[in-house]
Amino acid sequence: MRNFLTLLLLTAIFSNCYSQDVIRRKNGETINCEIQGENDSLVYFKQIRNSYPIETYIRRNDIRSIEYGVVSEEKQLQKQTQTQTQTQIQNDPFTIGVGLGMDYGGFGFNLLLCPHESFGIFGGIGYALAGYSYNIGVKINILPKTRVNPYLLGMYGYNAVIAVKDNSEYSKFFYGPTLGVGLDFKSPHRNNYWSLAILIPIRKGEVNDYINYLEDEVHVKFDTELMPVGISIGYRFGRK
Repeated sequence: MRNFLTLLLLTAIFSNCYSQDVIRRKNGETINCEIQGENDSLVYFKQIRNSYPIETYIRRNDIRSIEYGVVSEEKQLQKQTQTQTQTQIQNDPFTIGVGLGMDYGGFGFNLLLCPHESFGIFGGIGYALAGYSYNIGVKINILPKTRVNPYLLGMYGYNAVIAVKDNSEYSKFFYGPTLGVGLDFKSPHRNNYWSLAILIPIRKGEVNDYINYLEDEVHVKFDTELMPVGISIGYRFGRK
């Protein structure tokens, strides 16, 4: 009897210290978990899946209700602190960008798909002085969960264009690889963000050969020189 009473006492003490949280989704799914933190758009939580603890999140517009378990004052303070100091960014796996740069095909659109938060593939199509063109490539996120994320780019597509105003038949695109380095400026409360990059096209000698041909044989006078580097600036839209 004494052992039984001791067991009941320990159970009561444990129940007063911790009780599991329950998230009920609009699709009817019930998630038994431990809520780690919250903001205006996301709820972060921990749950056990296949005997392993998993930390993830859910969007508030997918939630029908939340039932909070009874927790100790220390646990409540810990959750409040985690919520207030939440700085990690939850990355949307698919975004659409509008911008200017070779990765946008000139002035156009860029579609980015990230099967993993550190790696993505993209395609850009747009207008670049002499017509429509494209680029396809990969993006490597160095610090994907921070507000300022440095990244690397590698792509193939147009990396030079010669536009002859008075004689468009001599306008021409040149295609090849381009490397780049950039920064994403994100917010923990929004899925839209600015992205800036410096692009370094790897051009063949045929670009300069064509410029020399136009100058010597067609007597074209160029107002500006072909820049050895390019700049990309865009605004990306994530899902709400």
